[in-house]
Amino acid sequence: MAFVSVCHQRAAFVCSRDAGPRAGGACQPSNDGHLKPAIGLRQPTVAVGGVLMVETLKSRRDFLRLRGGQRCATPVCVIEAKPREATSSVDASGARFGFTVTKKLGHAVRRNRIRRRLKAAIAELADDFALPGFDYVVVARNAAFDTPYHQLLGHIERALRRIRRAASQRQ
Repeated sequence: MAFVSVCHQRAAFVCSRDAGPRAGGACQPSNDGHLKPAIGLRQPTVAVGGVLMVETLKSRRDFLRLRGGQRCATPVCVIEAKPREATSSVDASGARFGFTVTKKLGHAVRRNRIRRRLKAAIAELADDFALPGFDYVVVARNAAFDTPYHQLLGHIERALRRIRRAASQRQ
């Protein structure tokens, strides 16, 4: 009996890699001992639940335009912000964010993880703390990789609050 349960666990593990992320048990062993996907099961989607998205800056021109705006440095990142130009063809209703993670922070896997963590934190905080009609550039620092997520949120929240306060004093 124990042998059978171990084989089924191994089969489910091996098949879940072939069937997609978190497919757990989406395959069945065939009569000839090979594993085949179970019929009628579909691969789960990657974006399960309410994934928050932020509008991002894409062009180099947008990034360079933000130089010299309001700036706030934290241990995990530096955030720069400027109001969007009135002549911009882009909708001025929401905030847009650009993310910069330099190669000196590590190899591609590490940089991508830092970028994903920062994007998730910004997506959580943008509605409450980002100014509509402003563009932001988030420049990552090395501490963004291993700082606990709740502390990362705290640092970014403080930076967005400071920028908001400085922007309201200028107007």
